[in-house]
Amino acid sequence: PLVQILGIHPSNLIYWTTEFPWGYTGDTSDFVAIELERTDSGNELKIYLFEFKKDSIDRHALAEVLLYAPWVARVVFHAMANRNIKKIKVIPILIGFRVRLRAVPWYTSPIQLHNLCGQRVDLEVDVPILFEYRP
Repeated sequence: PLVQILGIHPSNLIYWTTEFPWGYTGDTSDFVAIELERTDSGNELKIYLFEFKKDSIDRHALAEVLLYAPWVARVVFHAMANRNIKKIKVIPILIGFRVRLRAVPWYTSPIQLHNLCGQRVDLEVDVPILFEYRP
């Protein structure tokens, strides 16, 4: 059901992993799935960035996933330098027992990433998606 809710096309998934390493701190994202969409103007990546919380989704959890987003995109972009990537969209997803946020920032931020081959790509971080679970 989660795949349907998020609109993920399983045939386009090229990578998924738990505990994805990012940045210089050696920290990890809980789960990452990457979808590759081929277009006439170049390839687009959608990075689904999951953060799981046993209890509440609060400001700290939101800040954590938003800090991960550009680092994960940078790691993926460098790893896929030969795939003619033109755009990367990161979709942050927080799943927890209870949502304790009064508001979620509308955060689409166009950032340009550069790799060692001189390629440039536009990065868009989407509005975080929140899910509550009931055990």
